[in-house]
Amino acid sequence: MKQATKYGFAALLGGILLLGACSKDETIPAGDASTGTLRMHITATRAETDAYDPFDYRTVRIYSDKGLIRKYAPQDEMPAELQLLQGDYRIAVELGDGSEASFTRKSYRGEQQFAIAANRTTQVEVPCKTINVAAEVLFDASIAENFGSDFAVTVCARDAFDAEGVANGTVPALTYTADGTGYFLLPEGVANLGWRFAGTHASKGAVETTGVLEQVKAGNRYTLRLRYSPDKPGYVDFSLTIQDPTEIDDTIIFSPDPTIKGEDFDMTEVQRYVSGGKTFVITTMGTLQSVSVEAAGTVYDLLNPTAAGIASVRTDDYNLTVTFSDDFFAALPAGDTPLQFRVTDADGGSLRSEALFRKQGVVSTAYDPWGCSLTVEAIVFDGLTASLAYRTADGAWQQTAAAAGENDRCTLVAAPEWRQSQNDDGLTVYTPASGTGLFATRTYEYEVKVGDTPIGSGTIATPEADTIENAGMDDWSTYNVVGSSITGGTVPYPNAEGNSFWVGGNNKTTNALCTGNTTEAGLHGTACAQLKPTVMAGVFAAGNLFTGTFACGTGFLDMFGFASFGVKYRFAARPTGLKVRYKATVTKVTNNNSGKGPLTTDDIDPARIFVCITDWTARHAVKSGKTYDESTFWNPNKTDRLAEGPILGYGNRYITESTADWVEEVIPIYWYDTQAAPNPDNFTLSISCVTSTYGDYVTGSENNLLFVEDFEWVY
Repeated sequence: MKQATKYGFAALLGGILLLGACSKDETIPAGDASTGTLRMHITATRAETDAYDPFDYRTVRIYSDKGLIRKYAPQDEMPAELQLLQGDYRIAVELGDGSEASFTRKSYRGEQQFAIAANRTTQVEVPCKTINVAAEVLFDASIAENFGSDFAVTVCARDAFDAEGVANGTVPALTYTADGTGYFLLPEGVANLGWRFAGTHASKGAVETTGVLEQVKAGNRYTLRLRYSPDKPGYVDFSLTIQDPTEIDDTIIFSPDPTIKGEDFDMTEVQRYVSGGKTFVITTMGTLQSVSVEAAGTVYDLLNPTAAGIASVRTDDYNLTVTFSDDFFAALPAGDTPLQFRVTDADGGSLRSEALFRKQGVVSTAYDPWGCSLTVEAIVFDGLTASLAYRTADGAWQQTAAAAGENDRCTLVAAPEWRQSQNDDGLTVYTPASGTGLFATRTYEYEVKVGDTPIGSGTIATPEADTIENAGMDDWSTYNVVGSSITGGTVPYPNAEGNSFWVGGNNKTTNALCTGNTTEAGLHGTACAQLKPTVMAGVFAAGNLFTGTFACGTGFLDMFGFASFGVKYRFAARPTGLKVRYKATVTKVTNNNSGKGPLTTDDIDPARIFVCITDWTARHAVKSGKTYDESTFWNPNKTDRLAEGPILGYGNRYITESTADWVEEVIPIYWYDTQAAPNPDNFTLSISCVTSTYGDYVTGSENNLLFVEDFEWVY
């Protein structure tokens, strides 16, 4: 099977003078109107499996009437552009490594006269014929039948077979042990190919026959057929067939593929497009067959353009000028868009080429709902500074800016402005400045400008609010709390059947610390959570509700429990607060069993609601009851870390006065860490409601009461 493999160079009018490796040269004045263009290429016809490429060893020479003006040796790169003065020229091409004797490595040579006319493109084809003598040897089946595998034919480039020269390697020679074709370059003064058959006959012993192929010519194929003949001297008979080059498909043609050139710009460089048309010049050797361009996923026919902003002018069968106007580029997206050209001609020539155009504007946007930030990547030329403004539909514009960086890219980030302050316990906390950042449950509009010129705009719809399970406290069931024979048993449970988000500190003997109330005036929905303290065996227990789990000690007389705080929670967005609806009765401390803690019976016993967002690897357990462990107590506004991991943010509300009716309040969240990325495996949510802030010290008021419902995130 044959294939056409193309090589070569194309030179276009207006190119610079390329010297290559020259022995002589003509100086061409810049912009000289007497210059013209040379275009050529190589098409090699050879076997597909042939790894030897004669073009790797090519030498191209161009001559004028003054002699050699260009020489491109194998190590020289063939030029992309070549400009010559008008006049008569000759091209001489040599291809191949010049092997004197080879089964695979042929060589070629060709010449062609041509003329260069001013302001014209000259297209030249140079037939390059093989300069080898092809010697083919074919063995009749009778050879193997009589000589087995002990036979061979050696052909050498001498007027007669030269055994000594073959033996010492001074004579080009090939040895055939099977059917095959070899290629010879005859040394100067040699006109023949000598050959010798040698073999060992089973009964006649060593046999040898020699002969001569006389007056062989380059490009011809000489086929030597041998068969066993017991009546012939040497027992071998032969016949010879000669094919001249017209019968052999063995020609390399100089023939150019199509070329494309940007008018007044270099296609190999990134084109920073602002405005104005861009023109491409396409030239072929054969008649133009198809021309197309693909841009931003759309393919356009350039021979018969119908899309807005594309105009083509076909001056003849071989030349096409295509212009893309502002309308075309206006439809392209901002950023880098390759224009991918595909050209074919009637002679089998083809071209794939690309020009990369870069437009100013917004390339991409990315919204981070936990960071409450919008990142905009934009293309901005000439190192200019771009600005990003954003707002809600009824809000004030907020603005940030950044300068263009590498590859004209500019990164703009709209994020909260975190205000730093000290909490009541002296720790540094952060809250977002009003109006800064992009928070959930809103739609923002944004605009990117360079100076006063807009280069991109859009809208960002942030996520809907996260939901809190059984937020209205309408769903209640029961569960068996772990405990002793006194404390373990069935108690009220603030979750729908089968769920386990909330829990109270109930045990079998104090099972009214957290109950569902359906009769309290002013509640929303069907129920609310009622938190009511009690005293059991002289020990005070605060009413409480929290997220996590609760278990009592399992010893026979154990009168303590373990409140393990936190449930895994996947945040879709960062909240700024927790809204809750509550109704409270707050009175003075009635019980101070431990004598510890900050309160006495002269103090008001405040109720408390807090929310805490942590990056914990496990729940934090607090031991409290008749016996307790102060080392397990925790307060998120006093520390930013426990053994289980960091506390990211918290919100706290102390209720120090009774309320006549229900109160809806937003508890703001103060952040210790504004940078931690959401960790769905570890992020834990703790919400705690308690009638007595210091109940862990078995201190509080039996008369306090707290109703809660309608937990909701605020952004």
